[in-house]
Amino acid sequence: MAGPTADWILVNLARVAVWVVAFSIFFVATLFALYKREPITSYTTPKPESIATAVATPEVPGGIPPRLPNSDPPPSTDLKFEAPKEWTPTAGNGISLQAFEVVDGTERIDITLSRTGGGLLDNMNRWRGQVGLPPVKQDELAEALKPREVNGMTAMFIEMHSPDDAAKKESIFGVMVPEEGQTWFVKLRGSTKLAEQERERFEAFAKSLSW
Repeated sequence: MAGPTADWILVNLARVAVWVVAFSIFFVATLFALYKREPITSYTTPKPESIATAVATPEVPGGIPPRLPNSDPPPSTDLKFEAPKEWTPTAGNGISLQAFEVVDGTERIDITLSRTGGGLLDNMNRWRGQVGLPPVKQDELAEALKPREVNGMTAMFIEMHSPDDAAKKESIFGVMVPEEGQTWFVKLRGSTKLAEQERERFEAFAKSLSW
């Protein structure tokens, strides 16, 4: 049997050479592409709660939040008074600077001291509604106010009682001291029986106030 001819050997060697050259070109091209590719940069997205926190609590110099516009000025830190020993201090409400109560069985009164804005007529008509009385006009209110003096300033005293036919007899005593666009309110509200019992102590407490 005759061996491969010289022509057949040359043809196959040529084919192998072509494959080697083609593979070398592909290999070099691949390395070049990998070398030139832009590096991958990773980014971290803040969690939703982190974004909300940044919006809700903006940076403030010194870490102190700014005072909201039109907010009431803080109450005086020099407030002084003489409270009767018969009165028990309480937490009061959201606007109370001081609060007390007197309880006798089922009878009770609350005494509060506050400083707020708002018109005097509006505040007094709100009080009247609390003891079941209809609102009044400005001239009617003026007639009911009695002059007093608190902290060397002109003050006004007013009292209100629930109607005679009311099932529950309640009263309100109030002393108002206007000052710089706001008003100091000393208020007693509750049982008419205890209100009358504490009338003198209430007026003495209001008169003892200074700031």
